Amino acid sequence: MEQLQTLGILIKEVCVPLAVVIGILSTSIGIWLSLKEYRIKASSETRLNKAAGVEADINLLKLFSELMGIAHARGTY
Repeated sequence: MEQLQTLGILIKEVCVPLAVVIGILSTSIGIWLSLKEYRIKASSETRLNKAAGVEADINLLKLFSELMGIAHARGTY
């Protein structure tokens, strides 16, 4: 009977806090990994937005150049 009480105390004093610590650590690691992935995706999206802006600027400049050629009667029209 004394061994069961000792085992119960061992479980209460060691195993329960250890399980709580393991749970907190695994949750913390999961949050850290998800935030790392979010940062990577956010930087990738920012890079894509910049590339789309540059592409739009290039198309606008191309259209402006064509329009100026037409306006100065140097184009094919």
